[in-house]
Amino acid sequence: MWIAVIIGVTVIVLIIIVLEKSNRKTKREIEIQTAKAEQGDVQALFELGKLEESWAQYEKAISWYEKASEKGHTEAGNAARILKDKMQKEKDKKEAKAAAKERKKAEKAEWSRRYKEHNDPNSYRCRNCGGSVVAGRKHGWLWCHNCNTPSKIPDFK
Repeated sequence: MWIAVIIGVTVIVLIIIVLEKSNRKTKREIEIQTAKAEQGDVQALFELGKLEESWAQYEKAISWYEKASEKGHTEAGNAARILKDKMQKEKDKKEAKAAAKERKKAEKAEWSRRYKEHNDPNSYRCRNCGGSVVAGRKHGWLWCHNCNTPSKIPDFK
C-alpha cells in the first residue's frame, strides 16, 4: 500500500514540474513575441494571436490578429474572421439554451396552472344538481358528491 502511495505522489510531483516548465516556456514565448511585435514584426503579432487563442482568450486573440491584418498579414485576417464566427456560434448556442430553458419553465408553469385549475373543487359542477364533481376519479370520470352521477373529465387543450 505504501508503495502505491509513494508512486502516486511521485507522479503528481512530476506532472506539476512538467506543467510549471511548460508555463514558464509559454510566458517566455509571449515576452519574446511581444518584444518582436513592438519592433514591428507582423508574424510576431500573428503568433501572439495564436497563443491567446490556444488559451481561449478570444478577444485578445482577435485584437492581435486584427493588428497583424492591418499590417498586411493575410492569414491573420482569415483567423480573426474564423474566430469571430466561432465566438458568435458559441453566443448563439448559449442564447438558444437559455431560450429553451425559459420555454421549458413557461411550459411547466402552464401545466401547473392547468393542473390546479383541473383539481379545483369549484371549477367543475355536476350537470344534474350543480354540485362539486371532484369526489373521486374512476376511469376518466368525475363523480358528484351530491347525486353520485359521473361527469366526463374535460380535455384541456
